[in-house]
Amino acid sequence: MAPIEDLSSRDLGWISDFVMQQMVIMMRPMMDHLSETDAAADYAHRMVQRLSMDISELRGDLERTNKYLAILRQGLGVQNEGKCVLQRSLDGQTRTVKRVDEQMESMLSIMRGLEDSIGTLAQDARGDKDRQEELAKQVSTSTCTLDDMQAKVERLSLEAHTLKDDFLSNEARMEVWQKELREMRRGQLSVVTKLEEKPGRPQHSSQSGRAAAAEQAPWPQKKIFSAAVEPLAAAKGGGGDTPGGFGGGTGGVT
Repeated sequence: MAPIEDLSSRDLGWISDFVMQQMVIMMRPMMDHLSETDAAADYAHRMVQRLSMDISELRGDLERTNKYLAILRQGLGVQNEGKCVLQRSLDGQTRTVKRVDEQMESMLSIMRGLEDSIGTLAQDARGDKDRQEELAKQVSTSTCTLDDMQAKVERLSLEAHTLKDDFLSNEARMEVWQKELREMRRGQLSVVTKLEEKPGRPQHSSQSGRAAAAEQAPWPQKKIFSAAVEPLAAAKGGGGDTPGGFGGGTGGVT
């Protein structure tokens, strides 16, 4: 083999080209691998950047979550307080419902009592209605009786007036008879005095005693009929509701 000094420049050029080609062929997989590695490094860098952004976003989300958790804790505290208040209100409502139930039971008992009392009142009302009907019948019979009594009173008043007229006529007759009796007594007294004046004929003591008694005896007074007629007149004028007055009046007349 010829030494390197014997090679010409053309051969050196060809050798260098050949070496370069061989080196390129040998380095191509490495270059491909390096390009792939660069691409992977770029991708990893981009992923790292994206991951850092995601981490920063995650930090922001964590901060917001912490804030939300604090707010949620406060809300839970308020909710617990509201729950306690609601529990107390529920307890109060339960007691109120119990009281309302007791009141309803008492109201039901009162309503039952009212129904019983209404039933008794209805029975009393029926009894009162029956009594009122009986009273109405009694009133109707009483009105009929009063009409009859009024007719009787009118008849009695007419009879009393006739009796009064008869009594007045009889009283006038009695006055006439009393006048005649007085005249007869005067005549008897004049005869007695004439007999006493005759001499020799003494008067008997019994006859003189009777004459003196007749002179001293008062004349009988007239019977007062006005007291017996006044009840009859009052009955005719408006006091004829009671028949007892007429009984007394008729008793006075008879």
